[in-house]
Amino acid sequence: MSAAGPPDQSQQGYGRRVTLPHPEPLAYTVDDAARVCGVSREMILRAIRAGNLPAKRTHHSGPDEPPRGKHLIMRSDLEAWLSSLPDAWAYGDWGL
Repeated sequence: MSAAGPPDQSQQGYGRRVTLPHPEPLAYTVDDAARVCGVSREMILRAIRAGNLPAKRTHHSGPDEPPRGKHLIMRSDLEAWLSSLPDAWAYGDWGL
């Protein structure tokens, strides 16, 4: 019967902290949404104002107050908005 030695520390994950990638955020600010989509901040704001991209507010204003706070755009709404955009080929935009 052989004596069991210490575990082999070369095994993957033994004695090391495993760093997992950061999870995708549930919601984006206007600036973050523009960055991840590769569009301008103004394009995101226009889509929100037109009602094409739903957004939440971080601060609720009263009925006689102007809206305040940051816009937050849910990841699922951002993905749906991107999917709803027309294909570039539909407009003859060859992009070359």
